Amino acid sequence: MSNKKRGTSKLGPLAEQLKDLKLDLGGKTRRPEPDTRAPEPAARPEPTPRPSPKPAPELSDEELFEMALDKLDPSRIFQAKYQGEASAELPPDPTRQSGASRSERADTRHDPQAEEEARQQVFEARDAAIFMRAVSGVEMLEPDRKYRPQHGKHREARQVDTEREESLPDNGLITPSLPRDDEGLSFIEPLGRAQRALIKRYQQVAIGQRTGQINLRGDTLDDALRQLELYIHQWWKSDQARFVRVIHGRGIHSEEGPVLKPAVLEWLEGPGLRYVRGYAPERSPEGDYGSLIVELLEAKSVPSSREGRGSKSRGSRKRR
Repeated sequence: MSNKKRGTSKLGPLAEQLKDLKLDLGGKTRRPEPDTRAPEPAARPEPTPRPSPKPAPELSDEELFEMALDKLDPSRIFQAKYQGEASAELPPDPTRQSGASRSERADTRHDPQAEEEARQQVFEARDAAIFMRAVSGVEMLEPDRKYRPQHGKHREARQVDTEREESLPDNGLITPSLPRDDEGLSFIEPLGRAQRALIKRYQQVAIGQRTGQINLRGDTLDDALRQLELYIHQWWKSDQARFVRVIHGRGIHSEEGPVLKPAVLEWLEGPGLRYVRGYAPERSPEGDYGSLIVELLEAKSVPSSREGRGSKSRGSRKRR
């Protein structure tokens, strides 16, 4: 009733609203009105992300050091280590890739001759440095021009020595006699040529062969001479070396001077001539001696003329 008074439609306010919305209330199909709105642009596909490059593996200190050594010349390493000649030039970057392989680089750089020359230079430089360090505090002496070597005096001394040996009387031995007076028993001149040669022969034989030795110190004169003759005779008949060392002492403790020393000398040039070829004293730097080196004859080469030249030994004397 209210709708008639108001002059409105029978459908009511809801129908009016639906009518405004252009809906088909009677169930009739209506064609959809074309959409006049502009179509929305299609979304672009997102680009596929590229994989990021893998980071280079981190090398340890040992690997970096080994790669650095590969770039260095072995001879330079040797010189820098032993000679101290380190180069200021930096080695190449070990992380930098090289075109040649490690084995190829080693083959091209390996030079044994160069390494040997470098090693030899290092040794020579080291020896020179050691020598210079050793003589660093030494002062060179100026040559003494006032001194002149006197060659003439030595020549004259040798000539006098030769004349003295040649002028000695014949004692039946190859060596000269030794003095038997008081002064000659305590001091003798330097040995002559024949005596030095006898000592040298004894030293050479004593290296590889057994030589004789008898010690007469502490015995009475008769006992000492008896033992000396017996020992010399037995050694002369043996096949041992032809040398005997006779120790008689220096006789410095005797009140009347040496007693055994002159007696041994007299026996060697008397009864001992049938055995003895020569003898020489073992002279000390002070000029004294306490032993003799006696060279014996061969047992089959003793001349018959020498057997009658010996004399009997002296009688008993005082204990030295």
